[in-house]
Amino acid sequence: MTLPSPTSLRVLFGPKAALARDPALWPDQRHALVLRGGVSRPWGGLRRLVSWAIEELGLPWVEEVISPHRATLCRVFRGLGVAGPPPPRLLSFLPLVPNVYRQAVGGAGALAGVLLPRCRAVTIPDVAAIDVESLTAITFAWLGLPSSARPPLTIGHDPEAEPDDLHGRRTWRLADVELTHLLAQTGARPEALPGPTALLAETRLAPLPLAPFDDDLERRAWSGLVSGGGPEARALTLEAIRGSFDAYGYSGVLLLGETLVTLDPKLSPAERAEVHTLIANAASALRPQGSDDELAAFLEHHLQAALSVETTPLARSLLYTRLALCAARRRQHMPEALTHAERAVEEARAVPPAAPESPWALAWAHHARSAALAGVERRADAAQQALLALDFATRADPEHPALPPAEVAAAQDFLLDRLAQLHGWEGDGTATAAWQHRMHEREARRPRGVRIGRLRVLRLAAADPTRVNEALRLAKESREEAERVGDLDLLDRASATLGELLYRVGDAPGAYAAFARSLMLRRRMDNAERVLRGEISLALTAWRAGRHLESSLGWRRAIGLSAEGQLAERAELHVGLALALAAMERARP
Repeated sequence: MTLPSPTSLRVLFGPKAALARDPALWPDQRHALVLRGGVSRPWGGLRRLVSWAIEELGLPWVEEVISPHRATLCRVFRGLGVAGPPPPRLLSFLPLVPNVYRQAVGGAGALAGVLLPRCRAVTIPDVAAIDVESLTAITFAWLGLPSSARPPLTIGHDPEAEPDDLHGRRTWRLADVELTHLLAQTGARPEALPGPTALLAETRLAPLPLAPFDDDLERRAWSGLVSGGGPEARALTLEAIRGSFDAYGYSGVLLLGETLVTLDPKLSPAERAEVHTLIANAASALRPQGSDDELAAFLEHHLQAALSVETTPLARSLLYTRLALCAARRRQHMPEALTHAERAVEEARAVPPAAPESPWALAWAHHARSAALAGVERRADAAQQALLALDFATRADPEHPALPPAEVAAAQDFLLDRLAQLHGWEGDGTATAAWQHRMHEREARRPRGVRIGRLRVLRLAAADPTRVNEALRLAKESREEAERVGDLDLLDRASATLGELLYRVGDAPGAYAAFARSLMLRRRMDNAERVLRGEISLALTAWRAGRHLESSLGWRRAIGLSAEGQLAERAELHVGLALALAAMERARP
């Protein structure tokens, strides 16, 4: 990937009030595209980009460039045509098979890659005020453009404006990490906003016409919901919640869903159970961290609320599975995780064996039991349960419309990786190699997809001090492959390992870029303990590379994570912050 020139990217740090008035962030909108979004409107930034393109370039041209990406974009722009039957949302375990998410981001990013070169300039006045899905796709597309095609990009950020509410804080952190990744990939340095004398009167976005294939469902639903509700507003909001979930607009699901269950007492039991389940699934998928008690309590509240009105064994099994996995992320809750996992298996066995959902429910129930057993160090038993989970997942029919089609193969990959991991923890190299071989066989039969087998070899090589050069080669190959196919999960793991290896051989700038890329993805799909390790790695590497401002920001984030999850000694993190601040003070003229 070609790095952009330093002049093509500006990142301005300052207080949120100044972000709304700085002339660099609010240029004449006749000559620059200004992007904002809103959590109630999935892909709001991308939608504004498309509306701008229609206004500037004409509808026929936009329809032509969208056509190759219609299959992935029709869930966002529902007027493009029928997207096929909606996926069985309640059966989705997308947070555990996150590679499916790349299909949506890949399609949106490909479209953005065609539209962005037509822009004279692009500004994002507040990186925390644009929806994360658009931010991910647009910045990924911008980085992938040739230097000559990249429009100047200016982004504003207030690093001190972390919201107080649970989901606001999470979306803010996701945006913060996306920006950290962008800085690492470009080599750009953040600039301080000028003083108040340079500020404009508060500026608002210029209106753009709605694309004719954009039904604006979520915004219409929100307007009806907060204007008094009623049967029509309820039906529209339910439709919008489902549509947001299908389009990976998880913040929209949370806002619409929580408002609906709070304001509308006339939801039927089935509707209430569905909304609570989708809220929990969305929060789990959106999480930038997965182990803290606050998020776990939120998930448990909604899962238990859904359980209180669910009656079918299938739905109850899946809810108990999610409760078990939620508890298993917190070490002090392992007995609770085991109890939930046992109930999940019991309910899954009550699903008629001939039902297509039966093996799917059993696979995830046994995986939950495996996770709980691994948490109490019963790894041999955990491996046995993981083997059962894989057996059931292999029986699931990926072509059956009752199952999430894109997730079945990904779930099998996930469970193969889990088995290799469990045996690796036990030091059983023979069994680990056997599971690796099975992964290689699966991977060889498809042209695109996860390359977990290669990554497992990489991990073994990285653990051997005599194989550093081989491990570096494998890490770079894995990262290049992940970039080529758009596999975000592999990109996370390969980048983290590459960062460790580059740090080991003394390449601090290279290690910083690798850790930043890993952390961006890890916040989206992993648990708090791994996110914390990633933050520490990035902050330490930034300090070693002389990037003391970034190091201090990273240590602050790590301290916050440690305080929430009680996962590390805070004193050590405060020492790191003090060193970074001292280095900044010494560097002042």
